Amino acid sequence: MRRGQFCPSRVTEVTVDISLKGKSLQETVAHEGSHVGDDIDFLTSYNFGTGKYDPAANFTHGQTEFDAFQTGAGVTREHGFGPHDDQKILDFLHNSPTYGPILNVPGFDPNDPNYPQ
Repeated sequence: MRRGQFCPSRVTEVTVDISLKGKSLQETVAHEGSHVGDDIDFLTSYNFGTGKYDPAANFTHGQTEFDAFQTGAGVTREHGFGPHDDQKILDFLHNSPTYGPILNVPGFDPNDPNYPQ
């Protein structure tokens, strides 16, 4: 299991490894909390008049991961970069087999009928 796991859904869900302690736990909570904030920004953009979410409030996986790693790096340099090391964070994401392939994929699929945009 990953340390923290982001799962965009109607109910925002975050899983945190209960064995984490100290700064590692704090970094994970900060990182995952950033994702929750992105989810909330999108989910609260729903316009009852149009029946749609604001597409400008949607984010890519790259955007949300960059923000989350930057936030976590404000707690600890666990991943080898600080919160102002933008290029190091971008390199980390682009070189990651997990994040690299999905950097430009929207967090909420605009074609998903549950999230009309």
